[in-house]
Amino acid sequence: MPTQAKRLVLAVLPAALALAGCGESGPAGPAVDTPEWLWLAAVDNYAAGDFEKTQDQLGDIVKSDNPWRTRAAVWRVTMLAGMARASGELADAYESGAKKNQARAASFQNPIQQYRRDARRHTIALAETVGTLKKSLGDAETVPL
Repeated sequence: MPTQAKRLVLAVLPAALALAGCGESGPAGPAVDTPEWLWLAAVDNYAAGDFEKTQDQLGDIVKSDNPWRTRAAVWRVTMLAGMARASGELADAYESGAKKNQARAASFQNPIQQYRRDARRHTIALAETVGTLKKSLGDAETVPL
């Protein structure tokens, strides 16, 4: 093979291989914003430590009647209870810090107020989700986890 032909093959081959790898290689995932997609997104966000986004996505699942609803409601109740408690504990810790450090007490007020708001918001969402869960479970003897 002439040298120029070898160069052409070596120049075109990587591009051809790259384009060949761009084709579909398996089944597509669930459609965006479907309950299954939201569930998978919640799992990913939970693993990434984004609990606010996780409980929001679970809340979107709980809003409609679908096969994922009960499972999402159970997980959301657990998340919201923990988030409400954690926010309350953080507010208490900042309040304790403000009492112990009077010179900087004013700088503790914004976090105290924000964590109290978060605790209230999570508690209200928790109560609403528990109501949805009770309706969803009906007279079931077991709860899917």
